[in-house]
Amino acid sequence: MVECQRIPYLGVHLTQVYIISLKESQRRLDTEKLILESNEKFKGRCVFQIFDAISPKHQDFEKLLQELYDAQSLLQSDWYHSYVGVGLTLPELGCYLSHYLLWKECVKLDQPVVILEDDVTLESHFMQALEDCLKSPFDFVRLYGCYWYYHETKFHVLPKEFVFPPFDHPFKNNPILEKFKKFFDVSRFLNLSTHKVIHYILKKIQKSYYATHEKEAFFLEHFYLTSVYVASTAGYYLTPKGAKTFMEATERFKIIEPV
Repeated sequence: MVECQRIPYLGVHLTQVYIISLKESQRRLDTEKLILESNEKFKGRCVFQIFDAISPKHQDFEKLLQELYDAQSLLQSDWYHSYVGVGLTLPELGCYLSHYLLWKECVKLDQPVVILEDDVTLESHFMQALEDCLKSPFDFVRLYGCYWYYHETKFHVLPKEFVFPPFDHPFKNNPILEKFKKFFDVSRFLNLSTHKVIHYILKKIQKSYYATHEKEAFFLEHFYLTSVYVASTAGYYLTPKGAKTFMEATERFKIIEPV
């Protein structure tokens, strides 16, 4: 099984910050540099270390998939039947397994951790955000979120618009449309001008929907709760209780969508 690259225990329970990184990644050297700089900058407050990401080449990849992935569960999931749903790629499965093993590590440590992916950039208030999380009652806090579609909320904290794919990339060869070929003629969607019209209509629908349906609230000045779908696992804070919840859901429902 996979093990983290551990920092020697110094008698003080410092918050562990794991950065998921593939050994063969082009960003590996940058990640190692970030680890060294962060451990010096935040010395005595938290400990940064690399977690070797699970790739399809990993010796335990097949074993973990047999335990946690079931194709039939995926095909019956809401994710698969949504307009964005397709089967998961091997890199996506590896990404999920990497996060799963870190949830397991969090439970084993029995203390909160921070999990980051190797394309993140630490902002100046990272340490303050971590301290706020540690003082909060929350078991899971996204340190970064990718919000879908249009947003205009009373707190004005979300981006004004979702960044759609560029117009010069129409739906040609899109696997989503392949699923619907037997139901209707999808050729109309392969036209660039039609793609623009669909983009415009979707934006209008989302604007109308969120104007009347979005629920939001602030807690303890810094924590934003929203009913809007938020994507990305680029960075998050997690307690053992939260980790157990994620693990139990994975083991019960299997891997049915990207992490």
